[in-house]
Amino acid sequence: MEAMNCYTKALHHTTAPTGSIAAVLYSNRALCEIHLEKFELAREDAEDAIENDPSQVKFYRTLSLALERLNLVEESLAVCENGLKLDARDPDLLQRSRDCSAIIQQKVT
Repeated sequence: MEAMNCYTKALHHTTAPTGSIAAVLYSNRALCEIHLEKFELAREDAEDAIENDPSQVKFYRTLSLALERLNLVEESLAVCENGLKLDARDPDLLQRSRDCSAIIQQKVT
């Protein structure tokens, strides 16, 4: 909880929190929120991270995890696919993509 508060303070003290620095702060706060099982907040922060810097595959990992924990598997799969466009060999995104695809397939059958 304390780390999350530090990231929040850093975002408030950053002049016009945009760009790569803001993206890292949002992403790190999202990871804290995931550990605290605050998945909707994690989703929002991960989306902000990607909005500020869409070139970092780790932000897609964080967002896809938050979406998966919210049981939004179709959305999680879409985020995995976007992240895999940046790094087609990312092991976390590949595994989550397979997991989400399997869940979706089970729903269909």
